[in-house]
Amino acid sequence: MVFGRILPQLIHRFLSVLKLAHNDYENFPIHISIWRAKTDLTQTGDDRDGGVLLIDDEDAVLGISLFKYDNEPLATRFFGEVKIGRFRKLLEKEEAVLSEERVGLVAPHPFCRDVIGKIEKRIGKAVKEESLRRQKEIERQTDPEEATRYKKAFNILNEIAEVEAQVAINLGQKPTSQAEKPPNGFCLYPSSAEITVSKRYNFELRLLSKIVHYGSVVKATCTNTRIRVLTPEIKITSKVLLPISCRKKPV
Repeated sequence: MVFGRILPQLIHRFLSVLKLAHNDYENFPIHISIWRAKTDLTQTGDDRDGGVLLIDDEDAVLGISLFKYDNEPLATRFFGEVKIGRFRKLLEKEEAVLSEERVGLVAPHPFCRDVIGKIEKRIGKAVKEESLRRQKEIERQTDPEEATRYKKAFNILNEIAEVEAQVAINLGQKPTSQAEKPPNGFCLYPSSAEITVSKRYNFELRLLSKIVHYGSVVKATCTNTRIRVLTPEIKITSKVLLPISCRKKPV
């Protein structure tokens, strides 16, 4: 299945089977394809034409996302497909791997966390190559002095990309734990935490649907200019705990 703009350029195609094991199940074959379009794609919203389409081995759609690279400027032309074999075995065992509205993987689940990690690793490699490609394009079109300034700028972007590629530290409860109800129907968990410069952390947004109804949009901000919220807007569409990712910027 190929989607996106006309005449895309294939940048990565991972057709080898990733032998992802989970508990007592047999290995799950995962096929990953990532493409690069000739123009920028829409990477958010209901009308997005970019992102990685997630499907099972019967071509049922499980979701679409670039995950932590959804807002990455160097990933605006990326789209692709991930086929997860034997995914329905998990559903048959009532594993909480898919949101109730079937609009995406449940990120805190160990299996989904592993799958998302493997996808993000490959998207991260494509982002690095895109950075080098754009840098070379600029060098060809600019004089040496200006090219040096652009090179320094891309070095900074590459450093940021290295930080973004880090695995986020989960500060929320484990998926197997009994979640406590949020006081007053709405809260972040944990309410406070010590964080380190240049690290990524996941908090949990907890809410009661009787107070914050499905379809609502929650915006997350931080008054500390040294902390960047990577998930600034969340649409409430599922009865699962929603992770909010943030990163503390280097001084």
